[in-house]
Amino acid sequence: MSNDYLIIDDSDIDILIVNRMIAKYYPDFNPISLSDGAKGIDYLRDVKNGSKQKPNFILLDLQMPIMDGFEFLEIYEKDLFPALRDIKLIILTSSIHQIDKQKAEKYQSVTAYMVKPFSIDEFKYFI
Repeated sequence: MSNDYLIIDDSDIDILIVNRMIAKYYPDFNPISLSDGAKGIDYLRDVKNGSKQKPNFILLDLQMPIMDGFEFLEIYEKDLFPALRDIKLIILTSSIHQIDKQKAEKYQSVTAYMVKPFSIDEFKYFI
């Protein structure tokens, strides 16, 4: 397993904040930032077929254009999760809606549901 992690989020500001926070406590972690779920699926298909290195964990936003987090989860769960089961997938969203949390937690692949802004202590618990 590498020290790479995958962050799938359409907000450049959120990506910057998350990456800086993680770098402060985990300077050897390397972010791979993608702007929508479709790019995340493509990347993870490459991981599955061995052409890209497997990330240590995934941070997934729910609200994105092109392919949102729930659409990503549907494809990931069916096509990729069986082969990539050891990658922790953490929902990192601004959604405080209980219905979103309940829906996300129904996916076997979801390790945690964290609301932005998150605390590093909460993050450390899940990785």
